[in-house]
Amino acid sequence: MCISALIKTQREQRKQRASASSSHCSPKDNRKTDMPRHSNQKAKLLYLQKILLEETDEQHALTVAQLIKALAAYGIQAERKAIYNDIEALRAFGLDIESQRDRSVRYFVAERALQLPELKLLVDSVQASKFITKKKSEQLIGKLTAMTDRHRAHMLKRQVFVANRVKTENETIYYIVDNIHEAISTNVQITFRYSDWTPKKKSFPDTEERSTG
Repeated sequence: MCISALIKTQREQRKQRASASSSHCSPKDNRKTDMPRHSNQKAKLLYLQKILLEETDEQHALTVAQLIKALAAYGIQAERKAIYNDIEALRAFGLDIESQRDRSVRYFVAERALQLPELKLLVDSVQASKFITKKKSEQLIGKLTAMTDRHRAHMLKRQVFVANRVKTENETIYYIVDNIHEAISTNVQITFRYSDWTPKKKSFPDTEERSTG
């Protein structure tokens, strides 16, 4: 009976230790489940820069309250004082943030890497180029529109579109031209062959190989 009682006592002690360990760890587990809600908090400054670049210009400035609301959409909590400090930090980093004053102070990004007239010129060049395929043109214009805010992006997409403009169907020519430019800039000789095309768009390469001088 003594041995049986001893074994029973040891089992009860082990159960008590396991229960105490579980209750001790539960607060940590609760804290872990709370973490995902604030996982973007450390990136607050980056998200603020993203919002200012994508959502603001001279005609679409945002108040601090609107910036706080925009950050909340990314799961980021912010206070007014912290936003003022973050704006100054972004200015020190080189982002050209200007302010407007009416009933409240509003903030927007003024000078950008490429201004709207410059982007329009580049979009026109891409659309007018015959050697760039339609697919590649759309990709390039998409990248150019990403360099301004969403309010002006639609102005770039309506730029000088010529219906039925002749566009090459050869996707590789985009890279061939780049290789030619690189060869010219580095003074490297290139070799090439002329090709003839049938009405059915079949290529017949010339047997004679040529090279640059």
